[in-house]
Amino acid sequence: GLPGLLVALLVRFTVREPARGAAEGRRGDDPMPGFVATLRTLLGMRTIVLVLVGASMAALSGYAFAFWGFEFFARVHGLDRPTIGWGLGLITALGGGLGTWAGGQAADRLGRRDPRWYGFVCAIGMGATLPLGAVTFYAADGALASACITPLMFAGAAYTGPMYAILQGLAPLRMRTMIAALLFFFTNLIGLGAGPPLVGWWNGWLEPAFGAHAVRHSLALATALNVPVVCFFVLIGLRLRSEPGLAQRAGGVVDAIAPSARESRRA
Repeated sequence: GLPGLLVALLVRFTVREPARGAAEGRRGDDPMPGFVATLRTLLGMRTIVLVLVGASMAALSGYAFAFWGFEFFARVHGLDRPTIGWGLGLITALGGGLGTWAGGQAADRLGRRDPRWYGFVCAIGMGATLPLGAVTFYAADGALASACITPLMFAGAAYTGPMYAILQGLAPLRMRTMIAALLFFFTNLIGLGAGPPLVGWWNGWLEPAFGAHAVRHSLALATALNVPVVCFFVLIGLRLRSEPGLAQRAGGVVDAIAPSARESRRA
């Protein structure tokens, strides 16, 4: 809204933009490629496509809980709505914020020695959502379920920083804005477009057998979709070191993923 526009203007006129490519010791003054050429280049890189697919599927379970978590606590545990609203808001902010920070820190530290860790940290975080989600959605009381939400949000957000670092590290300098746009396009199209409706459909299908508790099974099913997400990120991690020619096709920046992420934070 309007406050965001004001902040954008403030940043535009008070913050100097770092030189393109400076974090990797490269010049970014090459000609701007066209839209079609940019899409062809980015979507022709298999690792980037894998990240887009993995991130979109990870967003599916995240958006599903964002929409249906409120109803889960109301229907299954009978909590009053003001309590749910305040509790979920604070827990999501705390767990998600810390998870995003910790995932980025872990990937940066481990990635200095081996860039495969950028994919592996994502896989570990998403893998942890499987047992945490099961405990959360099948907890016997609301207190235990509420206590499990923070680590669940933490684990589910840990992939965010490394995932962005991979995409920005692999995309050629003049295509990094486009890869960010493609990421948001696919995560919203698949995650937001399919996650909440899918849980709603499962609720209708399961409600005759489970009544109000159908939503807990639907959210557990949505979380189970993180199994292929883990596989995607493991494969991505392996490709960051094992695929011949990947660094050359990406402009030689695979080896610069870690310093790029650190310099971006300093800037």
